[in-house]
Amino acid sequence: MNLGMQENSEFDNLIYEAEKQCERRNADALKLIERARQIADSSGQMVQLALLSYIEAYYDIFVSNNYDRAINSCQQALSNLDEESYQAVGYKLLMTLGNSYHKKGDQFSAQDSYLKGLKSLQLKPALSLKEEKFLAGFYYNLSILLSSHELNPEAEGYLQKAIEMYLKQDNKFKLSKCYSAYAQIFELKENYLQAIDYLNQALAIDEEIKDAYSIALSKANLGILSVKINDYEKSFLYLKDALEFYEKNSMVFESGVLKYNLGNAY
Repeated sequence: MNLGMQENSEFDNLIYEAEKQCERRNADALKLIERARQIADSSGQMVQLALLSYIEAYYDIFVSNNYDRAINSCQQALSNLDEESYQAVGYKLLMTLGNSYHKKGDQFSAQDSYLKGLKSLQLKPALSLKEEKFLAGFYYNLSILLSSHELNPEAEGYLQKAIEMYLKQDNKFKLSKCYSAYAQIFELKENYLQAIDYLNQALAIDEEIKDAYSIALSKANLGILSVKINDYEKSFLYLKDALEFYEKNSMVFESGVLKYNLGNAY
C-alpha cells in the first residue's frame, strides 16, 4: 500500500469516528477533526477538503451549536465542487446543510437541502453501504422535519422507509432514534400509550448498545410523556436519571428543560 492510500484510509477513519463522536455531542471529536485537517491540507484533494468542511460543520451543529458557521462552510464547499466530486460527496454536505437550517428553525431551506440530497442518491444506479446509510438518514430527517409542528402524512412514510433500511443495516443507534421519532408522531396524535411503547423500544436498544447519551435522552422523553398519563412515579425516576447525566456532563440547556418538566410533574 502506498503512502497516499494509507493517508486516505486514515482520513476516512478519522471522519467516521468524528461522526460518531459528534452524534453523541462529544467535544473529543475536535481532536479527530484536527488530524483530518492536517491530512486534507497536505493532500489538497478536492474530495478530502469537502469532507473536512462537512465534518467541521457537523461539529458546529451538534457540539458547538454554531449553525451560521456550519451553513457557510457547507455552502462554500458545495460551490467549490466539480461534477464528479459533487456526485461523490455532495449528499453529505447537503445533509449537514439541511441539519444546520433545521436547527436554526428555517424549515423551508432544510427541506430543500434534504430533498436535493435525497434526489442525488436516488439517481445513482447503485449505492455503497455508506450511501445507503445517508439515504436512510435523509428519510429520517425529512420525517422529523415534517412532523415537528403538525401531523403530516408524508412524515410517517419517510420514517417507515428509514426504519426498514436501518433494520436491514442492523444500525441500532439510528433505529433507536427512529423509534423516538415514531413516539413523537403518536404524541402529536395524543396516543400517549403508543408513544411510550416506542420510547421503551428505543430505551431497550440504547441500553443494549450501552449508549449513555441516548439512554438519558430516551429516559428524559419517557419522563415527559409519563406525566401525560398521570404516571408521576415513573416520570420522577426517568427525569431524575436523565437530569443526573445532563448535569454531570455540563449540558445546561438539557438540564434546564428537565428541571422545568420536573416542576410540572410536582
